[in-house]
Amino acid sequence: MPIERRYVDAASLNVRESPDGNVVGKLARGQEVQVQESRAGWLRVVGGDTSGWIASRYTCGTAGCWRPVPAPTPVARVSRQSYGSGCPCSGSTNCIGPRGGRYCITSGGNKRYR
Repeated sequence: MPIERRYVDAASLNVRESPDGNVVGKLARGQEVQVQESRAGWLRVVGGDTSGWIASRYTCGTAGCWRPVPAPTPVARVSRQSYGSGCPCSGSTNCIGPRGGRYCITSGGNKRYR
């Protein structure tokens, strides 16, 4: 008879044959498991077609309680062009200097750093 219901709060959670034992299966985020026994931070569970031991710290107690997976942070795009003088400031083109500075070439032929 189960002692409680828990929900997986990890992207993928290993199910083991014993606490700290060999991996025998995996559970997905949000999957419900029935706890059969609790021992020193480990839960013996039955969930879906898998049974075994999981770490209790990767579970939560109510449906929908798991943390959503954060969206990836967008990476800023940097226009990398040549090191020459073909980067007029009148356009949107940037040159990248040998030490990583972004610049353009003014109409007078001088570098203007951005």
